[in-house]
Amino acid sequence: MATAPGQPIWPRDTQRPMDPAGRPAAVPDHLRPFVAAIATAIVTHDGIRMIQAVRRLISMIAADGDLAWLWAAAQQDLGDVLNQVWPGDRDDTLDEIIRAYRAALQVYSPQVCPVEYATIQNNLGNAYRIRRRGSVEQNVEESITAYQAALTVRRRDTDPYGWARTQNNLGNGYAERRHGDPGDNARLAIASFRAALEVHDVVTYPDDYAMDQTNLGLTYQDNPGGDRARNLDLAMACFLCALLIRTPQAHRRRHRRLVLSLADAFRARVELTPEPAREDVIAALHPVVETLRTAGEYPGIGPASPGAAHSDRLGLPDPGLFTVYRRDRRRLMPLADLDDRDAAIVAPAASTPDRGVASAGVSFSQYPPVSCVNCAEEFTPELYVIVDTGERPDLVQLIKDDIVHCAICPHCGVVMTFDMPLLVYRPQEPVPVIYSPATRADQVQQREQGAMLVDALRQRLGPDWDDRLARQVYTVDRSRLRVVVDRNPHLLPGGRDRSLRRAMDQYLNCATWEDAEQVVERHSILLRPEAEMVLGDGAERAAAAGDSDAEATMIEHLDVLRQCRTVGVRAAFAAKTNGSGRTRKTSLEPIGG
Repeated sequence: MATAPGQPIWPRDTQRPMDPAGRPAAVPDHLRPFVAAIATAIVTHDGIRMIQAVRRLISMIAADGDLAWLWAAAQQDLGDVLNQVWPGDRDDTLDEIIRAYRAALQVYSPQVCPVEYATIQNNLGNAYRIRRRGSVEQNVEESITAYQAALTVRRRDTDPYGWARTQNNLGNGYAERRHGDPGDNARLAIASFRAALEVHDVVTYPDDYAMDQTNLGLTYQDNPGGDRARNLDLAMACFLCALLIRTPQAHRRRHRRLVLSLADAFRARVELTPEPAREDVIAALHPVVETLRTAGEYPGIGPASPGAAHSDRLGLPDPGLFTVYRRDRRRLMPLADLDDRDAAIVAPAASTPDRGVASAGVSFSQYPPVSCVNCAEEFTPELYVIVDTGERPDLVQLIKDDIVHCAICPHCGVVMTFDMPLLVYRPQEPVPVIYSPATRADQVQQREQGAMLVDALRQRLGPDWDDRLARQVYTVDRSRLRVVVDRNPHLLPGGRDRSLRRAMDQYLNCATWEDAEQVVERHSILLRPEAEMVLGDGAERAAAAGDSDAEATMIEHLDVLRQCRTVGVRAAFAAKTNGSGRTRKTSLEPIGG
């Protein structure tokens, strides 16, 4: 432990309050020998001697006298050294660590020695999170409370590294939480890990980056909410990012655990996919396949899981799934070391703006000053009101996760959700502009805010603006936005484009599979992902209504369309016909809506 000449080794200046003259409080002469013993133990790295010296000093000082600050410093360091040495029974030691930290917090506060206060709260949260005695549920709640207290002092603008470390710990607390809704806890954990990654850069803080990506991947892998296939895709992307740092040469055991987690997620994703679509999904997961093959852990794949046929979201992984992985891999490796597929995709990432900096492109964010609902402190979150999907695939992911308008208070760590309008610009799409108004806005406000955002989009597009964009705005409520953000909403139930509905009715109500094949050949719109979504929705409604025949028929027709996209129309229908005469099939009434 290096110190400047004349600077005491212990206690640290951050553990000393200021005296009336503005100087750090001094240790009385009669206690200097005991303080010197502590300093000697620090220099010699003698943990047991340090524990003995600190305990002697604590026994000589009152907790509420003029030297309460020194008593608190000794309690804090007792907790710290116990956490390193672990003498005796693990559970007994852990309880003593918690008592020591809580004792120090009788003196320290956000106003008195704030740096140490935040450090103790962070370490106290860690102690509660691994505690086995008492109620596991209550221990996790205590850990979350402690992390949130630490974040009242550890702010991103003044202590970005400490803030990010505590955000990662808070994410672990939410991920392990048993109280409340599991899906909500997973969403809070994901938001905390993502916050940590805003600071923990792959180059600047590689170990923390790997830790955050690992924790985020495990949370997605176990996430009980949302779409299972997409959660597994996101988990694999995070594991790949972590493996950029956790190499077999530098971190053999951690590398091994990450590879096994990646293999588990890959196996589950493929088994969740109907067999006719597996080849395309595996091809889209090329970086995962290559990593597993290199590690010798390419898993055996079993038959499709029972839930595979009932999912409406089992198309290919999002095209931007590996954007962050490829960008960060490029930053760590020269371009010559990347394969052709990665090199072709890496280049555009260099122009993608970092989150937290207003984009110079089309995407546009605002910084409204707000007061935290928990600690009442003011902060200015970055909230996007215009998102260009081609420019910011990361924001599209936040829209799908329903956290695009969430922000974490930098003071206490509470996640807040803001009710704001959002305009999504999708160049080259049949529906290029989607508007999602603020939930609590009335109709007049929705129209005014929508017009303002369209005008802002016009200004940001400049010469690329087309007046037809203003006439093609599709309005959707926030609960539906996450579904339609990467689809053509006009083709979905309730949309004004009836072409898919008409083609679907013909397809479902053909008397034979030969007739159905001709319908699909005439209406290529049935091979779009929107058609899968319509049939998936229909199967779920039939299941909810208890109509097993209709559910089975929907699933059968859905499987045929998936096979058409995988092996071609003729090959897909060949499996449904016997080659002799007409092969009749079950028909349905037209889908309502």
